[in-house]
Amino acid sequence: MATIDVAVFGVDTFNNNSDISIADIDTYVESVWESEIEDGSGDYEAQFDSWAIEIPDSTACQSCSDYWERANDFDNWLQDNDNWCCYGSYDVIIIADYHDGNDAHHGVAQEIAGTSTNKVAIVNDKDLEGNSTWDPDGTQKVATHELLHMFIDNSDSEHYPHVNSNSEGTVMWDSGNVESNCWNNTDAGQVIDEVSSCTTSKVRTWIDNNM
Repeated sequence: MATIDVAVFGVDTFNNNSDISIADIDTYVESVWESEIEDGSGDYEAQFDSWAIEIPDSTACQSCSDYWERANDFDNWLQDNDNWCCYGSYDVIIIADYHDGNDAHHGVAQEIAGTSTNKVAIVNDKDLEGNSTWDPDGTQKVATHELLHMFIDNSDSEHYPHVNSNSEGTVMWDSGNVESNCWNNTDAGQVIDEVSSCTTSKVRTWIDNNM
């Protein structure tokens, strides 16, 4: 089974305004992937690369009808300016954005990992400033959430957290009937850096069947 390759980029407005770096996102997402998705055999290993090249905010829509439009614009820019390296060799590209778009989404995932285009999982750092549910590390957690969406076919069923007795919800869970506690859709007061076993199973199954 091939290693999954993930690139991490920052939009210039993110690099100029955020209190965190793409290296912070890279480190966090890789840590969660290693602890929650990999099984020790190497079958679900992922390689994460941070890129210092900035994506220009001006290349994306400023008043978008939805956040997917910015993801699409950035994906197109990465393809059209592939002198940075190797767009085609990555399965997913995480983009750290900083945009005052008043959109309902903190982040979105374009499609499914491993496609020839539409590889972007994007997170809006500006949206997550002071968000009490996702903080601390809200941007890193949403980036992880959107990355995992790229390995799950049905993107509508993972938004209700599995909540423990301390009202802590996981970064992502799946509402399919994998195990009984994954039906819990109570609102979480705080999101923690874990992934439910439902999500882990579904991501691994997708990788088994597609990578």
